[in-house]
Parts: sequence; C-alpha cells; structure tokens
Amino acid sequence: MSLSIIQVAHAAAKKKESVFFDFYETKKEITGKVKTAVVLARKIIMIVWHLIINDEIY
Repeated sequence: MSLSIIQVAHAAAKKKESVFFDFYETKKEITGKVKTAVVLARKIIMIVWHLIINDEIY
C-alpha cells in the first residue's frame, strides 16, 4: 500500500498546474527526489484524512 501512495505522489508531482507540483519542485532541491516524494505522499494522506473526518469536498 505504501508503494501505491508513493506512486500517487509522483503522479501528483508531474501535473504542472497543481499545488503539489510547486511543493515538489521547491522541496526536491533541498531533500532529494525520494524523500520529497515521501513527504508529498504524507501531505496527500493528511489532506484525504482531513476531508474524510470533516466530511468535506476537495
């Protein structure tokens, strides 16, 4: 399951018109591609968790 989430992070980082792309590009230079993908995956998980818990729409 964790590999799937990392793949989601990579896919989100490739879409140039997204907030995730900007986040990935700025952090990539500092921490490297792999660690940045893990951080982005966690960020996506936290967004999904928040949406589910608070019954909100993205």
